[in-house]
Amino acid sequence: LCADAYGQAQREKIGLLEEAASHAQVSITTLLLFLETVEKELPQKGAELPADGPAAAAAAVAAGAMFSLVYPRLEDATGSSGGSRWPSGMLLFRGGAAQEGVYVLVHHAEHGKPSTAVVLDPGARSEEKV
Repeated sequence: LCADAYGQAQREKIGLLEEAASHAQVSITTLLLFLETVEKELPQKGAELPADGPAAAAAAVAAGAMFSLVYPRLEDATGSSGGSRWPSGMLLFRGGAAQEGVYVLVHHAEHGKPSTAVVLDPGARSEEKV
């Protein structure tokens, strides 16, 4: 009985990862490698996550930003709408006070190609949000 419950839970977690990877338009391997890197580079659970540099974090709060960059850490990037230059690849943002606990996983494509994003909301009740 316990083995069946464990197997079902594992299948559900794998399904969520596959869904997130599909929506972000990356392979499951790419997503897992990104998440592993984030886990290694960021503080352990319960510790305060770093923002994208003190100056950028202060500017984002002052501008009323809804999300701030968590990973990768960029000292010279801003979250403002004016000419922000994010690197291509995977980015992880966290919600501000109004979106506490919400993260956005972004696959930022090269110039001229559309980027994709997946909202990770543990409080979401539907499968619309991963």
